[in-house]
Amino acid sequence: MSEMCMMIWRRGINPSSMKSWDYISIYYPGDFKIKPT
Repeated sequence: MSEMCMMIWRRGINPSSMKSWDYISIYYPGDFKIKPT
């Protein structure tokens, strides 16, 4: 990932699938992307 971006990690623990994060919001200059993991 580029160093010129802001990464916002939103945690949502899911005990049924052992997921430690819900999704990652990545902000690029001039572009906003939400990547579900």
